[in-house]
Amino acid sequence: MKIKPTPGQFIILTVILLCFINFILFFSNLHCGFFCWDDKAVALAPLVKELSIKSIIKAFTNYHVGLYHPMTTLSFMIDYHIGKGSPFPFHLTNIILHTCNTLLLFFVIRKLCGDIRVAVIAGLIFSVNPIHIESIAWISSRKDLLYAFFYLTSLYFYINYIEKSGKSGYWLSLLAFTFSSLSKVQAVTLPLLLFILDFVKTRKTDIKTILEKIPFFFIAILVGIINIYAQKGYGYLGYGNDFSLLEKLFLILLSLSQYLFKTVMPVSWSIFYPYPFLPGQSVPFKLYLTIFLFIGIIVLIAYLRKYGKRILIFGILFYIINIVTVFPATFHRDSIIAERYLYLGSIGIILMISFLSVWLMDHYQKLKIPVAVFMSAYIIFLSISCFTRNKIWGNQIALFEHALLKYPDSDIILNTLGSLEIQADKYPLAIQHLDKAIKLSPGYCEAYYNRGVAYDKTGQYELAISDFSSAINQNPNYDEAYFARGNVFKKVSSFNLALNDYSQTLKINNFHLGALQNRAIVKGYLDDFRGAVDDLNNAIAIDPGNSTCYYLRGIALFELGYDGCPDLLKALEMGYSTAERALEHYCR
Repeated sequence: MKIKPTPGQFIILTVILLCFINFILFFSNLHCGFFCWDDKAVALAPLVKELSIKSIIKAFTNYHVGLYHPMTTLSFMIDYHIGKGSPFPFHLTNIILHTCNTLLLFFVIRKLCGDIRVAVIAGLIFSVNPIHIESIAWISSRKDLLYAFFYLTSLYFYINYIEKSGKSGYWLSLLAFTFSSLSKVQAVTLPLLLFILDFVKTRKTDIKTILEKIPFFFIAILVGIINIYAQKGYGYLGYGNDFSLLEKLFLILLSLSQYLFKTVMPVSWSIFYPYPFLPGQSVPFKLYLTIFLFIGIIVLIAYLRKYGKRILIFGILFYIINIVTVFPATFHRDSIIAERYLYLGSIGIILMISFLSVWLMDHYQKLKIPVAVFMSAYIIFLSISCFTRNKIWGNQIALFEHALLKYPDSDIILNTLGSLEIQADKYPLAIQHLDKAIKLSPGYCEAYYNRGVAYDKTGQYELAISDFSSAINQNPNYDEAYFARGNVFKKVSSFNLALNDYSQTLKINNFHLGALQNRAIVKGYLDDFRGAVDDLNNAIAIDPGNSTCYYLRGIALFELGYDGCPDLLKALEMGYSTAERALEHYCR
């Protein structure tokens, strides 16, 4: 006798399965470190390192690295507080959020179309699709995971509100949307989707249904304006390529097609996708073919509207609306597409695939087994691809070497690979890649900076100074280049030149701890111990846990005739072993 699970038991089994799959596929991410591009600048920013009422208020009243996403910043604060700066809790939170989003998607689609089979297939595809790895493995992409979590929660409660007509669902949906908007500005698309949800549920559009959307639009507009000011102040809106309107239209169509293809068949991937042409260059012929995609989408929507396939229309519009919003940001970046931008938008395509597969099995008996076999093979293929790609994400050098095979003339990939090779002590290889990056882009100040670091590490100080100077000439506000050049001047005993560079670093960034500490050392060499103590006082105020600064201040105080023993003792207690000899010399 076969025991058939009840609907409730089937849901529980599905939830357990989805959680298990996520754990197996993304477990290796727990051992990844911080990603080289901006994880430390975003997830380990000074604001994140304090968890208090004051810091939380600051997160909600200030911009963070040119963006306004206080909920995301708050999540970073909690992770930092738990792990004391370890990447482990950051990665664990990302995996948990992706798992929660998978489950939320399952419940939303089940409510949306009333067929649990569609929801199960969609949940599986969303869970294992390798297009989502970037959002999960890259800590700074937390905002994509977090805003999607609240976004899907808002949709769930709104559907509840439509079906049960209870006010609680409406207010919970509005609250979740607010949290989503405060996690990432891309959430502002949700009010439009609420109208489409009304359409799917055959809800009449009248004054009441329009008025109830006004609070959603108000929040969307407010958060949108705040983020425009945030990005403008940080320089995002002034950065990027100056494409013409026609060029932008072709790039938008290309992006739509690329995102669509990569959701359905995530092969030929890369961590970075350069623009296929630069402003003023001729548009490649193949981009003209994307016009047919635009025409095809319009024809398809009209066809589906005629035959009442509202779920499929919802899937198309969900994808388009959530992808179109990233285009303004894309034109102020260096890449044509970014897989993390597809995290939520991919749901529209996944919904269509899932719905069509079930529809084919229900309407064509002969296709039932072939479709079931094909979908099973498809999900297995995605799972294997996801598992394999995750392994590469665990090795950043391998990740960018993989990208370089696809785009050998990308100056950004070459520069990033060079910087990673410097960290791995592979200096000749780093210089080789950075040489090529500079040859491709003679004005690339970051490449000059990184090559200067490589020359410094190999003792080629004149070449290092030349490269740091070139970086400064390209960007006079490049504080790290001044700091690095100052360090080289200190090594070759050009103390006055080093002092000037450290001072310039602090003029640009008065919270630069390294510049304060090293300027204090140089001032000591120049017998300016009073100035050294002043710099060290400022450094300790910025980072009270810096044992080196206590040690240096103790020595400087003795040189001025004061008692430096308390500072030396504190440095020793904090683990600075060199302080023990100083204590024996000065304080016995």
